[in-house]
Amino acid sequence: MSADDQADALKGCSPQAVWSLNGGTKLKPCFDRDLLKWATAPGRVFRVYHAFLLVEPTKHTRTMRDKFKALMRELVDKRGVVIEDAYAALTTAHPGQRKAMEAMAREMIARSCQGAKSAANGERMRGRQLVVFNKEQLKDAKSIWRNVKDYPTWEDAGEALAEIRTTTGEKFTTDRAFKLWKGRK
Repeated sequence: MSADDQADALKGCSPQAVWSLNGGTKLKPCFDRDLLKWATAPGRVFRVYHAFLLVEPTKHTRTMRDKFKALMRELVDKRGVVIEDAYAALTTAHPGQRKAMEAMAREMIARSCQGAKSAANGERMRGRQLVVFNKEQLKDAKSIWRNVKDYPTWEDAGEALAEIRTTTGEKFTTDRAFKLWKGRK
């Protein structure tokens, strides 16, 4: 969703003023230092469309996540600001909702930096999605890999293995065959 569309959605909440953090053409821009300046008034409420958008986007998940944690500590814990996420209808005024907001922000940061598929891999797993072949496909691939009479070279075996595909279209490769069954005889 573009920054201008997010601003239009926030205007439905009847805010005092709407600002844009690094984006949009309809709104006045503001920066992190402006947030800290505005947070000096006690009981200030910041309504955002997505809480993770409070920090400037970076390429690295860890950097963006650390900046988000630091900003939440500074604004909410030290200065008493209430942050409301208009998209998820969560607020930092309630501890349970704050935890849910922070968890949602962590997930969105991961999706923002790595893409939705890599974020779906989970916390412990990084990089590409795993390619999974069923038992029949593995059996066919092994028979092709072991058949040096019909497929004497790796290129010949590679062409035959490439015809074995997952439901998402991933090909079986000679590298995968070598990792699974080692060299050919």
